[in-house]
Amino acid sequence: MPTKGIVDTAMLDGLLATADKYRSNDLSTHWKEGLALAEKVILLTNTPGLKGFQNVAKFQQSWFLIKMGNIAEGTTIIKKLAEQYHKENKPLDEAVAWGNLGDYLDDGLGGNTIERLACFSKAELIYQSRGRQKDAIIMLKNKADVYLVSGQIDTANKILLSVLDRYKAISFKNLHYTYDLLSAIARIRGDINKQVYYQLEGIKSMEAAKDFEYAIDFYGRIAHLYLKLNKNTLAEVYFKKSLAAKTSRYYDYHFANEVALYSQCLMNQNKNKEALQLLKTSKMKTPPSGFNRIQILSAYGRYYLNTGQAYTGLQYFKKAAQVADSSLDNKLIRYEGYFLFMTKTCQVFIDLKKFQLAERYLKKLTTGQNNLLDPVDIKNYEYERFVLDSASRNYQSALVHFQKQISIRDSLFNIDKTRKIDSMQYAFESRQKDIDLADKSKNIFALTAISDLQKVKIKQTKTIQTSIIFGTAVLLLVSLLLYRRYKIQVRSNRLLQKQRVEISSQNVSLQSLNTKQQALLTEKEWLVKEIHHRVKNNLQVVKSLLSSHTIYLKEQAAIDAVAESQHRIQAMSLIHQKLYNRGNITDVYMPEYVGDLVDYLTDSFETSKNVIIKLQIDKIRLDVASAVPVGLILNELITNAFKHAFPFKENDLLSIQLTQEKEVIILKIIDNGKGFPKNFNAEFNNSFGMTLIKGMAEDLEGSIQIEDKNGIHAKLVFVNSAFKQVTEPTA
Repeated sequence: MPTKGIVDTAMLDGLLATADKYRSNDLSTHWKEGLALAEKVILLTNTPGLKGFQNVAKFQQSWFLIKMGNIAEGTTIIKKLAEQYHKENKPLDEAVAWGNLGDYLDDGLGGNTIERLACFSKAELIYQSRGRQKDAIIMLKNKADVYLVSGQIDTANKILLSVLDRYKAISFKNLHYTYDLLSAIARIRGDINKQVYYQLEGIKSMEAAKDFEYAIDFYGRIAHLYLKLNKNTLAEVYFKKSLAAKTSRYYDYHFANEVALYSQCLMNQNKNKEALQLLKTSKMKTPPSGFNRIQILSAYGRYYLNTGQAYTGLQYFKKAAQVADSSLDNKLIRYEGYFLFMTKTCQVFIDLKKFQLAERYLKKLTTGQNNLLDPVDIKNYEYERFVLDSASRNYQSALVHFQKQISIRDSLFNIDKTRKIDSMQYAFESRQKDIDLADKSKNIFALTAISDLQKVKIKQTKTIQTSIIFGTAVLLLVSLLLYRRYKIQVRSNRLLQKQRVEISSQNVSLQSLNTKQQALLTEKEWLVKEIHHRVKNNLQVVKSLLSSHTIYLKEQAAIDAVAESQHRIQAMSLIHQKLYNRGNITDVYMPEYVGDLVDYLTDSFETSKNVIIKLQIDKIRLDVASAVPVGLILNELITNAFKHAFPFKENDLLSIQLTQEKEVIILKIIDNGKGFPKNFNAEFNNSFGMTLIKGMAEDLEGSIQIEDKNGIHAKLVFVNSAFKQVTEPTA
């Protein structure tokens, strides 16, 4: 028990530690409690011997006041501390005070720029004058950070490169914070290769220095980047590391955001059950608010969309959009974060054909007032504007946005850049493996030495015992036997060594051949994928040109002919899009393709709104040679149904079936509409559509029957030995 009237220093340490915990968690709901604890310590330490405790408490008091919006009072406290240290001739403590004030004034929104630069400059000058090079460089790096968040990118980049050189000159190991800021600049400039390089170098520096205070941030950022680049396997590796870094500062605060994005990564790989389990069973360390709450709502929305529950998923995204608007208005999130989220959300609204909803939120965005926006997000914005303008028939504006999107996309993504990203990740992993192997080799060498020492001791003991029992004669006999055995062992070792050399040489040759073959296969896959991508883009350009040309057509027949051509182009374009987006570049997953084609045609005809569409599509894959004719036949028959069969009655029905029996594939398209006109014979009709259908059936070496049985019944049968029945599409 402490003596009455004497302050218990252990109690003071406890109060300060608790207040610091409230700061570390960045949890605003406990800031008032933290402020009260700091002020309590100040009241208890008004004696000279406890001045150190009081000054620490004043720093905490200042932090809480500034974060709670009382900037003037919080700033005054630090300035008085700095003046006190100056009078007491404590320059290093004075420098710490100015550096802390510069940090405390960071509102996360790029404010207080002038005040923060002044604070870091004062601290830098003090450290420089005292020969504290490392601390002076840290203050310079902090100034670069201020320039970065205020949008002065070139100035920030120039300073950071200088900081990096100066750190290396003094052999400073903690380079990861500088690499992190350089990575942010590369992201803003759209230089994805440098962004990946700097982030991997940052992780390398962090792990080498064993400084894991912000590990959740470093692992999380590279995971977010790989997620954005659709490299979900790599993203998953780093998300696991991020969530495993439980000792990180602000871990509880970032936890919800990491869980939300990790679940999206899992859903991208069709691991929907794992994603839901992660969202439900992972205890939220901090109740999600602001941007974290937006991310969690979006993650649940994406899960429900992925599992076919479109209405529920839409409600989650609507709620997330409302929270985002409120958070931006209350300055709880930066505009860059709002822009990122809203472009993702508007893409969901567009995918669900909620064009008015997408337009309502997208028109709030602008790309011209903020140079901290991610070019990837700007590309997505331009694409969404293109889609919405096209839907509203504003083709001139749509074409402008389409060209901007293509320009940004081509500058960001191509085969060479993707290969460089993969090679950087491979080099990083190789370095890590080399380090691990070196550590293992040291352990094996030590264990081998111990084992050899033990064997020698045992052998010596046995030799001594044998010498005592059997005498000099037996010792001679044993020596001869050991010598003979030694000679045999030497010969055996030479033979084994020769065999090892031969085997090793053969392994090296095989490995070289395998590496070259794999490189050729990879290059071939990339080339084929790029071809599909370019074909798809060219078809979309042709389609857009046809749409633009429609404006100048007067005759309805010509307009209808152009629309039908667009539908045929879309049927072929969808196939190349599926081949480009999926890992399998040789065949098409028909349930997904048929669903997308039906959705597109349904949106294209006003009569489709009251038609019930039933799909029965087996899990079949077709190669391109078969998928294209099937797609064109589907397009013609579905288009004819929407144009001529309906509306007919209240329960208009269109049934589409694609089934397989062994090697025979059967396509049926049945409607209960008006049927053929009088004196119409499908077999002898020579319209373009019927000619196309018959021609495609011949290409498939199949047969097609079209009959009127209280509605049109079309049946295509063909044999295709190249089909595959699968359970799900490959990613």
